[in-house]
Amino acid sequence: MKINFIEDDEKTYSVEIDNGEEFTKTYGKLIYTKYNYGGEKIDAWVLWPADWDDAVTYFDDLEETKESIKDEITDYFKDLEETKGDF
Repeated sequence: MKINFIEDDEKTYSVEIDNGEEFTKTYGKLIYTKYNYGGEKIDAWVLWPADWDDAVTYFDDLEETKESIKDEITDYFKDLEETKGDF
């Protein structure tokens, strides 16, 4: 599985999950913005998943943010595969 970050512009990326022949899915949009955290304005990358009505705030550093998102998505699919059939 590959997680791709496709640059829309310098402050916006589309995040795609490519699972080879099974599917390619747009996971969401990654946007660099000012974010209000505890009354302070901070610069951060914010992921807006396509299937959620809320966002996840990451870091000011793009590469650190990408790595964190890749790890989270990979771990999710790994856990899903390991629990397949367990109810």
